[in-house]
Formats: sequence, C-alpha cells, structure tokens
Amino acid sequence: LLRTKEGRYDVHELLRQYGEEQLEKSGLAAMIRDAHSAYFADFMQERWQDLKGRRLVDGLKDIDADFDNVQTAWGHMVDGRKVDELHKACVSLWFYSDMRDISREAITLFDQALACIPPDDDRYQRTLGLLLTRQGWNYDTQATPELLKKGKSTTLEGLAILRRFGSREEIILALESLSHATELLGQLDEARRASAESLQIARETNDVWGIGHALYWLGDGFLTGGDWATARPILEECYRCSSQIGDVWMMACCAGALADIAIREQDYQKALPLALECLRLFEAINKRWGVSQATLALMFIALHEGNIQEAKGHFRRSLQSSFDIGTIPDIVDRI
Repeated sequence: LLRTKEGRYDVHELLRQYGEEQLEKSGLAAMIRDAHSAYFADFMQERWQDLKGRRLVDGLKDIDADFDNVQTAWGHMVDGRKVDELHKACVSLWFYSDMRDISREAITLFDQALACIPPDDDRYQRTLGLLLTRQGWNYDTQATPELLKKGKSTTLEGLAILRRFGSREEIILALESLSHATELLGQLDEARRASAESLQIARETNDVWGIGHALYWLGDGFLTGGDWATARPILEECYRCSSQIGDVWMMACCAGALADIAIREQDYQKALPLALECLRLFEAINKRWGVSQATLALMFIALHEGNIQEAKGHFRRSLQSSFDIGTIPDIVDRI
C-alpha cells in the first residue's frame, strides 16, 4: 500500500485483484459495492454546489481524483437499477464530462443509465427526464447534423417529463440544453424562447447561477444572429451576474463572446483584454475547448496588429487544443 504525494492511497493492480477475489469469497462483495456506489452518489451530489460557484476549480479537481471510482460506482448503480443514486450523481457527472471534454464517453455512460430505467413507471419519471436532458446536451457537443437533431429531440422528450415531475432547477437545465441545441441548429427564434423562459424561471426563484446561464444563451443567440448591439448588454449583465457567485465557466464564456463582438466590430483594443481574460479563465478550469476558442480570438487580434509570429503561436495552440478534443472543423469554420 502506497501513499501518494496528494495524500491518497494506491495499491498494485495484482494486489487489488487479489483483494477483490478475497472479498468475493467472503460473501461481503455486494454489500461493499452497495456502500461504494451510495457514497459516490452522495459525493457527486455534493459536488454540484461546488461546480456552480466559487469552488468550481476545486470541485473539478475533487472529481478528477476520484473519477475512476465515480465510473465504477455508476456502473454498479446501473447494474443494480439504483435510480435514486443515478439521480443524485447525474448532473455533476454531465457537467464534469462537459468541462473535461469527454462528452463522447458520457454518451455511453448515460445510455447505460437510460436503459436501466423502466419508462412507464411514474416513480422514476423525474430521473428519466433529467437523464434525457443531460444526454441531449451530450449529443449536442458532438456538433454533427445527425446528433444535433437527436440532441434536440432527446432534450424535448426529457423537458416534457420534467415539466410534470421535475424541480425548477432541472427545468432550467433542460431549457439551457434546448437553447444550446436549437442555436447550433440555426433555429434562433426557438433558442431565444427557451432562453427567455429559463431566465424567467431563474429570476422567479432567485437562482443566480440559472440567471447567468440563461442570459448567456440569450445573448449568444443574438450574437449568432448578427445583432451585436442587443447581445452586448445581455452578455455584460451575464458576466456581472456570474462574477457575483464566482461562476468561472460562465464568466469565461461571456468574456469570449464579448471579445468576439469587439473583433467583429474591429475594435481590437477592446477585444484584446477580453480575449486574454477568456483564456485565463478557461485555463483555470482546464477547459480545452475554451482554450481553443480564446487562442483563436487572440490569433485574429495579432494578425490585425501585424504580429505574424505571435498569430502563428496562437493558431498552433488553438489547433492543438481542438485536435485533442476532435473539434478541428470548428476551427475551420471560424477561419
């Protein structure tokens, strides 16, 4: 048994296998696996509050350290049809997978969970709706026409269930997924309606995290549609709102969107600090997709200023980050 520099314990794989065999022989294996999955269901549920605010970075690192355990526990939840535990764990698992750019892997995990839930049992409808809307987002991140359509239909199916059985926070999450899917599909009016409804619910419940996210998707929808004048104040409000609770993820997204507006308006003096802030925040949470987008913006700014070598450096870094997560076409589209 070894103690790592992080204060955790590690054991050689052969010894781990031997221990597992002895546990099976003892007749206690099922009880231990039940306790393990229950512990990590609670662990992931507790991390959600961290991931929504100032402990975002620490929360992600906590899950990093135990992600193998989380995946093992998830498998046991699925095998045992432990629906309550899946409900506890699924939002943090979805968000973590998105932050770590492993949504392809998350699609498999969520498919496993969805397959174990009886579709016609009202006791499990809330969990079914929540899993469907998180899976819809997972599909959207792959950004292919087929999976975008599947992401939208999956989200709509889950949203219909959550309107009957879900909490208001879960409905906000579902509407955010719908905004995400419809914007990527170019259905901007539908995206704005979803964002506006999400914003209304978040304001009624004083959900500052939800307000920030709804504002972002509302503003980004106007930006995508070319209405920069309408987008800017909405995104600025989003940045202020997200800053109040330390939501680094949304602060980074807003800074990037505002930098994008400034670049489109050829106001490179305003764009530079915004793009640098965007990069700093995405680096803080180790979000490779965000690093790719921020360095691409810095490339455009450097090109305008005639700094060719600097632009090449930003482009190489953007390309590498995109290559690492399989989003090269996104880079090509931006250029």
